[in-house]
Amino acid sequence: MPDSRHPFGLLNRIQAEALGEPGQRTFRIRIANERSTASLWMEKVQLADLGRAIETWLGRLQRGRSARDVATPDETLAYTGSDVVEFRVGQLALGFDERAGTFLLLAYAVEDMTEPMTEDTPATISCQTTPDQFRSLTQEITRVVNAGRPLCPLCGQPMDTAGHACIRANGHMKQPIPPAQTDDEEQP
Repeated sequence: MPDSRHPFGLLNRIQAEALGEPGQRTFRIRIANERSTASLWMEKVQLADLGRAIETWLGRLQRGRSARDVATPDETLAYTGSDVVEFRVGQLALGFDERAGTFLLLAYAVEDMTEPMTEDTPATISCQTTPDQFRSLTQEITRVVNAGRPLCPLCGQPMDTAGHACIRANGHMKQPIPPAQTDDEEQP
């Protein structure tokens, strides 16, 4: 397994969560082994992208040769105390270990990405999951992402309960129109 500051090994639990009201939610992946837990905070788009990436990997696994059957660790043995590690995710990486039959998830904190990354840059957290854990996680991610505000079928923007001024519905979007520039004003 690649170097990381917090190697979690094979997880007992991995779950997606959204906290707060739609429109004001924050998102995280919560991981736990038998000794510790961590919260990987991310944007909704990052969470949705992670779900799609996992689905792609699971699809490759089904099309290729069958993966080793790996027993999923007992979720009831997962540590339930306070998070040992908590950070905002800047980058995620996925891989599959054919010998072990497990997926590898690497997460890099935003603050760890101040220097240019190389192959030797250690991840903030590394962990492994079984294919079954990742299947369950993709279902959770879909449920969490879709539980937010509905998207407008015309413009794709989130619709608030207070109303939605759709740019594609006769051009009535509540955004200020910038003043027109005259020829004698300087161009930036």
